Amino acid sequence: DWYWDEEAGEEYQMGGLSSLSLDSLESVSDQFTLYYTSLSELSLPSLATVNQLELRYDSSITGISLPSVTDMNNLEIHSNSSLESLELPGLSSLSGFYVYDNESLSAIDVDSLECVDDYEVSGNGLDEIAYYDLLLQLTCQSEGSLLVLGASNASDFCDSGETTTINVTINAISEDPVDLSCLEEVSGDLRIEDSSTVSVDLSSLHTVGGEVYIG
Repeated sequence: DWYWDEEAGEEYQMGGLSSLSLDSLESVSDQFTLYYTSLSELSLPSLATVNQLELRYDSSITGISLPSVTDMNNLEIHSNSSLESLELPGLSSLSGFYVYDNESLSAIDVDSLECVDDYEVSGNGLDEIAYYDLLLQLTCQSEGSLLVLGASNASDFCDSGETTTINVTINAISEDPVDLSCLEEVSGDLRIEDSSTVSVDLSSLHTVGGEVYIG
């Protein structure tokens, strides 16, 4: 089988490796990379620490199970058309979570993870509720900051009577308009990123103390 790599602009032949046993592997000091194999599953039951795990352009793999991993720097899993599940239930420390363009991926278990420095999770097969919960889990929020994942978050904020906050992140997962016309001042940063909403109303906002990022 051949696979077209959009990033590289080249066609690659899938490898013949269909079975891999690494049951005793406990630690990888650098990067664990998996490209273009014929594996149906990646199971590393004893692996506890790895600097970076990267899996991409693998059309055969359906499941990834790393039940013992607790610490990782970056996780990059993308463009795996058959991947259905990702299990990292013990992962509690992570800097970058980049899991995207896996259209069949409908189950992600990172229940021990609280928040990460940076993430991208678009283009997977999660339903809206699971996607919302994952974004909420991955986003680091300081006290007094506002995270808007949908129109209801904005409505709840305005209904509370508040007009100021520290940081605002708008990452709406639906096209519904986001009405933050009550917001007058942001003492920190205002970020509108990877958002599906067609409209954001910030008509009363007069001061942003930090950065404005829209992208």
